[in-house]
Amino acid sequence: MNALDVHSQRSAFSDLVRPPAGYRLEACIGTTYSLEFDAFTGLLLAFVGAEVENPEQNPAAVLTTLAGLRDRLRVYVNAGSLHAPATAHRVFGRYDRILKPVSLAGAAFHPKVWVMKFVPLGRPEQRHEQPVFRLLCASRNATAAANWELGVALEGRLQGKPNAFGSAVAQFCGVVTGGTRTLPDAIAVLLDELPRVRFDGGREGATDLRFEWQWPSRKALQSALPKKASRAILISPFVRGGFLERLCATVDDLVVISTQTELDALPDAAHERLKLASVFIVSGHGDDEVRSMDLHAKLLVWQDGSQRETLIGSANATGSAWGLGSVRNCEAMVALRPGLRVDEVYRAFVSPERHVLHGWIERYSRQPVALSDEEQAERDLEAVCRFLAGCSLAGSFDRKGKLLAIRWASGNPPLSIGPQFTVDVVPLLQQTTGLWQPYAGLPRGLRFPNVALDELSAFVVVRVRHQTFETLERRFCVQVALDLDDQDWEARDDAMNARLLENVDARAVLLNVLMGRSVGTVVSSSAGGGGAASRPLLEHVTIERVLEVCTADPTRVPQVDEVLRACRDVKSLDAFRGFWANFATALAEDDARV
Repeated sequence: MNALDVHSQRSAFSDLVRPPAGYRLEACIGTTYSLEFDAFTGLLLAFVGAEVENPEQNPAAVLTTLAGLRDRLRVYVNAGSLHAPATAHRVFGRYDRILKPVSLAGAAFHPKVWVMKFVPLGRPEQRHEQPVFRLLCASRNATAAANWELGVALEGRLQGKPNAFGSAVAQFCGVVTGGTRTLPDAIAVLLDELPRVRFDGGREGATDLRFEWQWPSRKALQSALPKKASRAILISPFVRGGFLERLCATVDDLVVISTQTELDALPDAAHERLKLASVFIVSGHGDDEVRSMDLHAKLLVWQDGSQRETLIGSANATGSAWGLGSVRNCEAMVALRPGLRVDEVYRAFVSPERHVLHGWIERYSRQPVALSDEEQAERDLEAVCRFLAGCSLAGSFDRKGKLLAIRWASGNPPLSIGPQFTVDVVPLLQQTTGLWQPYAGLPRGLRFPNVALDELSAFVVVRVRHQTFETLERRFCVQVALDLDDQDWEARDDAMNARLLENVDARAVLLNVLMGRSVGTVVSSSAGGGGAASRPLLEHVTIERVLEVCTADPTRVPQVDEVLRACRDVKSLDAFRGFWANFATALAEDDARV
């Protein structure tokens, strides 16, 4: 793009993670500050190119997708920033195998970076095709929120030598994941390859393309800020006085776009500085083509003479986001030169022509800040939630006694919540059972009885309520470090899958997988009539077709494995199980020789 066109250049986040035609996802490392289970389900299906309406009502589609992605996908989320779902579908409980919480003392894990590797399907006509790598760096979290968002999508190919951009992405992913030792093979290979991936920055990144990131105590983003600029546009939903004063001191002509409440909360000194800038707010209105949306985009565009640069990513206009103070969040930005022109951004987002503003933009006018008692209570509640979100939990499960025990992990700060709040906790899949227990009991340990293996998940829901204002309530999820070995996890997965497929035609699911059909395709195993439902599966799909599908897309193999384990009591599949055991063994031996 050579201009920021909010009408024609919009993309759905799910579309940006879909594989190119003829390719499949081989590996992905994702990061997000917050995550909603429903929205994440949609992303999972997008990773395999599926179109599924109401995925919660199609457990087979989600189950087979998970089976194929479990060893190819890891998503890192700020600890305590998992949204509690209104309805805890059993499939959500299985996401604890691919979601990983990140807790940073006193800081936030705030990047929104997705690094993907797509490989061609193993078809003869594609044997010379090379893997495609894709990087997304954006302001968008893994939620369904309808906000103004901004991001950059880059594609790349493997080159012979390491380059600065790919190496920076690899360093960032290495710090987030903790290195290759604990990663599945496909993701570890992706991490090793990244330094040699050359990403195409397009016209905006033709001169220079950099991946700038920040981690507490390691490095700061502030070095990416302009030392001097004649003009700049800053877009950020959250702003702080220290950062604005820094920018105002280095930019001659500054445009700031933020929100009313954030700007009103700035100290007087910052407002004195902003008198020299042009300040706008996103009004919450829209126009005939763009609906009303809140601001969540982060963008810094600056120029000085012939030099121009654009920074897009996760960092808000705060000191902690750019490393200007003692607290540093984890953040990530992509810097592009020559980037976007300041005038182009101004026309696209603020004013299309002289003395005319877009429908979603207003000039800022400072309003007095006077919090009501309820508004102050709401801020206090949010502070309590942030404290609790940073507390680590550990747990154990007694399979025979169906007992889940959860406790505080070592190293947590003293529990200090205040008498005006009531805090309770319950396992994610037991929300409707009324088994809430006081959070204050966690230092000693809480015991949740009658938790069946097919209801076991590492997610627990924390509920915080204000005693005075009964409508003030927040719920969020925390991921517990469960003391389970690999055998226990596999048994849990099998039990949960069996429940998910209780009323599903397992033969139809297997036919979809073995025929290479898109996830979620509904095909009856009785297709063909004449008692076809009782005929062997291999009369519906040939062995040659099974071989072709499973070699073209190896993720089909774990999909079949999980369905067969979940449906081990289905006698009509016994004959196929014998075939599949020999087939899978031969396929694995052939892969080992290669």
